[in-house]
Amino acid sequence: MEQSDNKAHDKWVRSDQVERQKQKDSFVFHLNLSREFDLPIVIHSRGAWRDCLSMTQEAGVKRALFHWYSGPVDILDKIIDSGFYVSTSPSVAYSPESQKAMAHAPIERILIETDSPVKYKDAQDFFMSEPKDVLRTWKALAGLKNLDEEKTLMTVNANAKAFFRI
Repeated sequence: MEQSDNKAHDKWVRSDQVERQKQKDSFVFHLNLSREFDLPIVIHSRGAWRDCLSMTQEAGVKRALFHWYSGPVDILDKIIDSGFYVSTSPSVAYSPESQKAMAHAPIERILIETDSPVKYKDAQDFFMSEPKDVLRTWKALAGLKNLDEEKTLMTVNANAKAFFRI
């Protein structure tokens, strides 16, 4: 690489590090608000599951939901052991990572969502998720867990009420 290329690369790396630090600082700020006001926090941690869990634990947060969790099972166990929740989306019907995580998670710690609007690819076709697709998530989760749909619905609704204190 030429000297100018190294400088450009170094500038990009420093810029990326600055942006990551901004994200971490903002996340800590929100974690502290959650702890201070005893509010639930919904965490989008895709690809940063371990860091997000560690930071959430360090902040002393009591109610955390790891949104659309599809990460490693060892981290999932730590999330559950910390008393936190995970959620799943329509991806639980076809994504091997999502299915593995949700098969492992206890139903008493799962919430459902659509993450609308997101474009999904299921076995038949692409579809743009809408709030109504929470029904798709619920039915897929019930099937994956081999549970009665009504029991699954009652459980995930109770989980949401407990998490949000409603």
